[in-house]
Order: sequence, then C-alpha cells, then structure tokens
Amino acid sequence: MIRKLLPIIFLIVISCSNKIISLKNDCNFPKSNLVPGGHITVTSNDYQENFQGIQCFNSDKTFTLVYPVPLELKNQRIYVSDRVFVIQEKKFRESRITIEDQNFIKISPESRKRIREEQVILNSKYAVNSDQINLNWPMIQPVSGYISSRFGLRRFINGSPRNRHLGLDIANNEGTKIIAPLNGRVIFVGNLFYKGNNIILDHGNGFLSSYSHLNEIFVNENEYLEKGQLIGTVGSSGRVTGPHLHFEIFIKGRRIDPEGLISELQSLDY
Repeated sequence: MIRKLLPIIFLIVISCSNKIISLKNDCNFPKSNLVPGGHITVTSNDYQENFQGIQCFNSDKTFTLVYPVPLELKNQRIYVSDRVFVIQEKKFRESRITIEDQNFIKISPESRKRIREEQVILNSKYAVNSDQINLNWPMIQPVSGYISSRFGLRRFINGSPRNRHLGLDIANNEGTKIIAPLNGRVIFVGNLFYKGNNIILDHGNGFLSSYSHLNEIFVNENEYLEKGQLIGTVGSSGRVTGPHLHFEIFIKGRRIDPEGLISELQSLDY
C-alpha cells in the first residue's frame, strides 16, 4: 500500500513546491541559445531548490530547466544543474530613431504619475508563476512582416541614449492579424503610456509573452487561448515611429530574445 502511495505523494510535493502539476505536459523548450539575452535549456534528474528559471516535470520523471541568460553579463560562464555553459559574445548594433510627438519626449508630471502606476501593475504581472500549461510546441511567429528592431539593440531616441531594446519588433501594415504563438492564458489587457494597447499571456511556470502597440484587441483577461488563435491586430498605439508589433518574452520576470524560441522567422500570410 505504501509503495502505491509514494508516486502520489511525490507529485503532491512537487506541485506545492513549484506548481508543477502534470506528467503529460512535457516541457519541450527549444535548445539553448547561448548568447546574452538568450536561454539555457537542460535536463536534470533532480528538482532544483531556489532555481531562478522555469522548472518542468516531464513524463519520464526528469526535469527540464530553462534559465534566462542576462543581457548584461558579469561572467561568460553560467552554472545550471552542476553543468557549466560558456556564453558567446554578441555584438549589438545601435538604433537611432526620431520621435516627433513631444508628449513622449518631454514627459509631463501627469504622464510620469501614469507611467509609475502602470509599472507597478506590469511588475505584478511579470511576477506571475502559475501552473504548467501544455504549450503545444513549437512556437510560431505571432505576426507576418519584417524585423525592424532586434532584441538587445542600443537605442538612441532623438539623439539621447535610452534603455536597451528588450523585445523583437515585427513591422507590417496596420490591421495585420496577430495570433497566439503558443497556448496560454490572458493575464492583462490594457492601454499603456509607452506600450499602447497591450496584451500579456501567461504560458505557465513563469513563462510569459507580451504584445504591444496593437490597433485592435480581440481577447479578454482570464481567457484561455489555443496556439494560432487571433488576439489582435498591428497598430501604432503608444510610443512608435510606425505600425509594428513589439513582441516580448519573459522567464521569471527577465526578458529574453524571442528569436531563440521561434524555429524559423519568416513572412507568413495569416
């Protein structure tokens, strides 16, 4: 009798410790992208206490660990599950853009207050760490178009240095359809000062995605989505120079390069 109960007890312990709930939902993350802003994917036989990344329990009783590689590296070597990963150097080009709308250049006190309030809300969403979801890999491209800005760019706006670009910009005409690249749950829908019309999807285990500058939004908070489901359209809301999708990926609150998760970026007709 005790032997029959052990697997059940083991599953309950794992579920409570890191919200890993299903044996059938294998965590088939793409292979490691060993560059600043990339990710490390490794299989472990043991549960890792205090692991600062995604940790999924697989049907073969192994754990898939996915660790976000910091964009600003202090050391080229990263240790994950007693293994050493050497992070390759990567040169990031500069991006210089001009914003004509002075409301986004000379920020008013009212706008600064709005930005602070919005950031509190966003930080709470970025910290979500819900139960594992059957993601239905591979990840597909959320919108057709061409890449106008890559992850990690060093940005200058109207000649002044700004924060690094922490997403992938895909440009296309206003009204172009945007779809969910993986299964997930909508945890935020709103209009933000910088991001404009924005959607955040929760994919489980601290794995999130964000979609900004939309024209239309077709989903609601707490709605569960299937991969390929229509979520909105490309727009120019927020601080932009033209219509595009600003696509972000988060692992435990840290942004990583979406290109490392999509098998092949291409122009697709949805």
